[in-house]
Amino acid sequence: MIKKNFFLFILLAYTVIGCANIQTDEPIKDAELKNVIDSFFKKYENSPEAAIDYVFTTNKVFTLDQTSDLKSKLMEVQSKIGKFQEIELITSKHTSKSLVLYSYLVKHENQPLRFTFIFYKSNKQWKLYKFKFDDDFAKELEEAGRIYFIK
Repeated sequence: MIKKNFFLFILLAYTVIGCANIQTDEPIKDAELKNVIDSFFKKYENSPEAAIDYVFTTNKVFTLDQTSDLKSKLMEVQSKIGKFQEIELITSKHTSKSLVLYSYLVKHENQPLRFTFIFYKSNKQWKLYKFKFDDDFAKELEEAGRIYFIK
């Protein structure tokens, strides 16, 4: 397994979202947001770099130069875990109608990755708020299976 710290990338330095009144596992209801995520994964299949460039253009605060390290790390990881195969929605969380999180299992030949998107909607348009990819979900799954979580 690739080292934990290698995958943890949080590109944005904004505050962490609150957990109050979170609704879970809802399908994407907003057509604009569904289009952004679908377009990201269509681009990711052929060019992870283009996919990252695309999703970060939803928020004008970020420049393409800010994503260069993230793109190079993803390309390096992808060379080790094999070719992209498919995606599966892990979960979605909605704190309100304007702040949502979507987490996807991104299957590759040798190992999966988790992609997490947090979007914020202001002025009736969705913007990327946070993005990261990692492989820590296996540790989280193991932790959830520990005896002290079992009732």
